[in-house]
Amino acid sequence: MREITISLSHVYLRKEFHEAVWKALGPEGENLLPDYYGKNLDALADALDEVSEPLQITFTEVGEAEFWMKPYLQRVYRMAAHVNHENPSVKILFK
Repeated sequence: MREITISLSHVYLRKEFHEAVWKALGPEGENLLPDYYGKNLDALADALDEVSEPLQITFTEVGEAEFWMKPYLQRVYRMAAHVNHENPSVKILFK
């Protein structure tokens, strides 16, 4: 199983969240996101729904992000629950 950790320390805005995701999962990271990744939750869910190999993504240090962007992080949690349910190859965790 491929394991990827994405730190959310110093993530205060949606843009910073998607930059952290892009850095870890885009072409310069694990190459799981297409070049045309729209840097939004729908695009992230679509890309992760297509993953066929076992993958675990763990978002760490979510405390600061919870404080600064709680409503958006709630949407991230819902997107993760959707992906976890729809694609048994992918597991998304938060610590």
